[in-house]
Amino acid sequence: MNHQQEVTFFNHTWLQPSVITRVKGTGPNENEIVILGAHEDSIYNGARGRAPGADDDGSGTATLMEVFRVLMHSKDFRPKRTLEFHTYAGTVSLAM
Repeated sequence: MNHQQEVTFFNHTWLQPSVITRVKGTGPNENEIVILGAHEDSIYNGARGRAPGADDDGSGTATLMEVFRVLMHSKDFRPKRTLEFHTYAGTVSLAM
């Protein structure tokens, strides 16, 4: 696992951030970015016991994480373009 990685949070006006993981490309097109993304499930807000989207099975996020895991553990994996793995947060309102 010899990849240059960076993880950042993209904060919204609501509580739950989106998460972006960047894997630096190594080829002549390293400045081009390929984005793979999925939505996160909602978080419990406590105010009314609601978590819109929490009944989702999370298959997109689970698949995205598995793709990331497999690529990062692949011995000869060297992306020619920069890869970004995004998990997108949804609105979480305490006023629900």
